[in-house]
This record gives sequence, C-alpha cells and structure tokens, in this order.
Amino acid sequence: MSLHLIHRRRPTRSLAVLVALALVTVALPSLVRSASAGPKPTVYVSLTWDDGRASQSRSVEIQQSRQMPATYYINSGLIGSSGYYLDRAGLDSIAGGMGNEIGGHTVDHADLTSLPSGAAQTEVCTDRSTLMSWYGPDAGRSFAYPYGATNADVERMVQSCGYTSARGVTGVASATSCLSCPPAESLPAIDPYRLVVPTSVGATTTLADLQFQVDQASANGGGWVIYTLHDIGVTGGLWNIDPTLYAQFLDWLAARSDVQVRTVGDIMSQNWPPPPAPVTAPQTAPILTPIPMRNADLEADVDRNGVSDCWQRGSSGTNTASWTRTTDAHSGTGAEQVTISAHTSGDRKIVPVLDAGTANGGCAPSIDDAHTYRLSAWYRSTIPVNFVTFLRDGSGTWKYWRTGPSTPAAATWSVATWDTPNVPAGTTAISFGLLIAGVGTLITDDSTLASLAPATPTIIDRAVLNSSLETDLNSDGVPDCWFRGGYGINNATFTRVADAHSGFWGEKLVVSSISSGDRKLLPSLDAGQANGGCAPTARENTRYQLGVWYRADTNVQLTAYYRDASGTWRWWFATPFGPSTVNWTLASKVTPLTPAGTTAITFGLGLATTGTLITDDYAAAPVS
Repeated sequence: MSLHLIHRRRPTRSLAVLVALALVTVALPSLVRSASAGPKPTVYVSLTWDDGRASQSRSVEIQQSRQMPATYYINSGLIGSSGYYLDRAGLDSIAGGMGNEIGGHTVDHADLTSLPSGAAQTEVCTDRSTLMSWYGPDAGRSFAYPYGATNADVERMVQSCGYTSARGVTGVASATSCLSCPPAESLPAIDPYRLVVPTSVGATTTLADLQFQVDQASANGGGWVIYTLHDIGVTGGLWNIDPTLYAQFLDWLAARSDVQVRTVGDIMSQNWPPPPAPVTAPQTAPILTPIPMRNADLEADVDRNGVSDCWQRGSSGTNTASWTRTTDAHSGTGAEQVTISAHTSGDRKIVPVLDAGTANGGCAPSIDDAHTYRLSAWYRSTIPVNFVTFLRDGSGTWKYWRTGPSTPAAATWSVATWDTPNVPAGTTAISFGLLIAGVGTLITDDSTLASLAPATPTIIDRAVLNSSLETDLNSDGVPDCWFRGGYGINNATFTRVADAHSGFWGEKLVVSSISSGDRKLLPSLDAGQANGGCAPTARENTRYQLGVWYRADTNVQLTAYYRDASGTWRWWFATPFGPSTVNWTLASKVTPLTPAGTTAITFGLGLATTGTLITDDYAAAPVS
C-alpha cells in the first residue's frame, strides 16, 4: 500500500508608481522607519486561500515542503458542485496537510450585508457546523467575509455563530493601494471580527509586491500580515499566482529569521504579547503505559520480501529513493535504511501497516481517544528527520494526521521522541514513523509507543457548584447555578429528569430539528464564584481536567467558555465526543492553557445535531 503525504530588487516600476511610493514616505512616516540596532521585530504571516477552488490543491505541496501551514476559507455548499471547486477528496487532502486550517466563508459565498439577518445567520452558522462535522472544532475558529462585505450587525452575527475572528479583503497599505492604511494588522488585533489585510494577490502581483508587505511591517515594529489568495497555476486567471512565484516567495520567507508563518486560528489563539518563558519548576512525571507494537525492532521478515513484517514503506512528492533492509541496526540484526538521491518535493518513510489495528488482528497499534501518546524511534541520519502520524477513525478510514517537529541529523544512534497532542474523538489506531524529506540517508530501528496520562489533578473545593444537578431551590425546573444555552436555528427542549448517574436528578436535552448552532447546559455565565457567582473560578495559563457523565443517542460536543479580566465571557473551544452510548459514560478533556487574564470558566455537553442527551455529575480541576 502506498502512502501519499503532501507536506515549509523590486523591478523598476513606472514613474507614477515611484511617485506614489515617494508620497507614502512623505505623508506617512509610520510606514518607513530607519533601522535600529538589535534584532528585527517579528513579523507574523498568514497565508489564506478563499472559496475552496480546485486549483488550490497545488498550493499544499509548495507550502508543506517548506513546513508552512495555511488557512483555507471554504464555502461548504460549493464543495464538489463543479470542477471549478474542490471535491471532498481534494479538500480532505488539504485539511490533512501539516498544520493547515479550514475556516468558514458562508455556505454559498453570500454577500451577508444584502441578506435578511436570519438568512445571513444560516449562511454563516450552517457553514460552520458543516465544516466542524467534517474536520472537528478547529474548523470553527476562523471566518472570511465574501467580497469583504460586512457591517456591525454582520460582525455580531459571525461572533454569535462561534467564530473567533473574521477577515476582510483590504485595510493594510500595499505598494500601490490603500496608501493611508496601516502597515500591518496589530497583535492583538484591534477588531478580531474585521481583520485588515493587504489587497488580494492577483495575476499582476510581483515578488517585490509580496515582499513589500513583510518589509513594511518589519520597518514599523512588526505585526501580522495576512495574504489573501484565490487561484494558483490557472492560466489567465485574474486572481491567480504563478506556482514558481509562490515558491520563490515562500523560500524568501523561510530565509528570514524574523518571520513566522502561522494559520489565522493559531495566531488568534495565542496570547499577545507572547508570555515570557515559564520558570522551571519541579513537575510530576506523567504516567507512561507501554503499548505493544508488532515487530517494533524490525527483526522479522518471515515472507522474505525484503521489507520488515508489519511495516510498509511510503512516499510522497517527486523524489528518487532506494530502500534496504540492513543489518546496521541499533539492536539485533535488522533495520530499515532509505536514501534519497534526488529530491524536488515530498518525503520517504516507513510506518506500521495501515490495517484494522492490533485489536482486530492487524499490525497498526490500537489506541483510544482518551490519551495523548509518546512516540519514539532510534535512528541515524545525514539530514534532519520528523515523525509522521496517521490515524484510523471510527469508520475504519486512515487519514494523515500530523508531522512532528524537526529532529537534528545524527551520525551515531540517537533516539527521537515526540509527545502528541490529543488525538481526535473516535480514533482507534495509530501508525507512525520517521520521515526524510531531502537528499540524504536515514536508518531507523526500535520504535516504541506509550500512552501518556497527566498527573492526578488536585480538586478545587466547590469547583462546580451543584455539580450533580440535585438542587432546584426556586423550583423553576432548572438546576440552581446552571444555564440552558445555545445559539443558531434549532428547536430543543430541556427537562429535569429522574434519570441520573448519581443522586436523583439529571438534565435531559432533546433537539428535534436543527439548521445551525447547538444547545447545551452550562454553569451560569456570571461573575464567578470569587465574586459570589456560580461559574468555577479559574486562573490564567492553566490546564483543567473537565468531566461530564452522559448518555446519548447521537454524538455529543463539549463546549467551554472563559471570563476575561474585563468581565467579558468569551468562547474558548469545542470538542466532539462520541459515539452515542446507552450506558453512562464519562466525557473527559484536558483543556488547552487558559488565556491570559482568565478569572472563571464554564463548560458543558451539548448537541449540534438532532437527538437526545442526558448529563449529570460535572467536575473541573487544574492539572498539576
């Protein structure tokens, strides 16, 4: 079985343009700043692609070979509608690319300012729900306005649908337009729901134009440059960029130590300014539970086909390579060696066979979705290497997941180790190995896999008030200190029921119809327990172990919010859980670090589809 993984002076212008640039220097001193001693300020760059056009498949390999992710704003209703747009397979390939982000762009590329509010909300919320059902909660973070059309009502509606940012199509000075605009988007963004950007990249855009945006930001203290792209390699396309030009630009970015390329969602989720490096303190070691791997030491080749049993050799891109089962091993007498002699793009790797998993008699290690995992492998190489991972979902489909950080070349046997993030809900098996992505040689041997359990959390006293939903002192049918929430277009009923995980009472939610949004039960979004309220008190830059017991006849979703230092409640994240279960089951999640200024959190299980859910016994505790 073959593995395919898609992976980081301006020419003279007319006199009119030169005069325009001179006027910028005179009239807008903020755009030009003399260089000063010391390191250059960091410029953050986001590469964004609009509309889900079919040509965008060509962008991925150019970006990924340079280890640069991008954000793709998708009209879910247009995917597969014609050859002009990506089909699901093409979009899946982009979404599976290393670090790429899928964002929303409405269902049908609608001008939201021209629609009634209900129709506009359906365009945004339904698009978001569809994309999240395809690619998980990260596909619900970032939005771009079609045609850049927006107003205050549209911005509020996009926020209410759950997005954390929305991008326009102008607002930053470029070499020939918007000369009075700022040199870059600020960090943090002044208005997250009206992100400003240079004019869109088109057929007349030059390398110097692209470089101008970064140089301009660098000369003015750094900031965030968001490029808007549409087509690549489309002859005669008005908004097309030539693949060679795009590759030259990314090479230029890669050569600059003051530039970092991030997705829009990742930029928006970071604290600004970035927090100082944490002070080293004693940490409780995580609990490692080894997971057996078949032929992990590569010793067996029972069928004598020259490939270690239970392993498969994979490739992507354009390169020339040779494989050898070698006796130059870290232990025993068997190892795998690959040499790339010519390289244009892509990689070579060896991973456990992508089959039904060891739990079903296969070779790929079976895992669950309740842990993170520590991967390790011994290697020698002449160039840096990376771990690559593939996951098998609940339907039995294998998909590329992530590529790990770079590990240096090693002349002597060395061990590479990587602790993964949380795997997606429904994951049943994993396949991983080291890859080489350039001219050179890699020898690998002795892989290991272990699940990681965080240190036992310390329980906050009264962290979740009325956590078992037992108390309803005002007899209004809603558990005290709890709030029945939701958004979007749907019909739902909540009921206090004598069907509980513990005690006497649970909370039942039935969603009978839904076009968009969700419904869920949450601790009240109030001033927090520290100020006499109900929401669990929390502190910034801390991870929390959240837990909810539930029964459901459909997949459920855990949603969390945080209260910032100004007292404003903000959406934090959403994580799907599943499948449905007739028995009481614990949905457990270790959160990301709480944002700076966090004073309280609230969370709960809900439904983003039709079905029935009963919840009980909520818990929250910081992870030490």
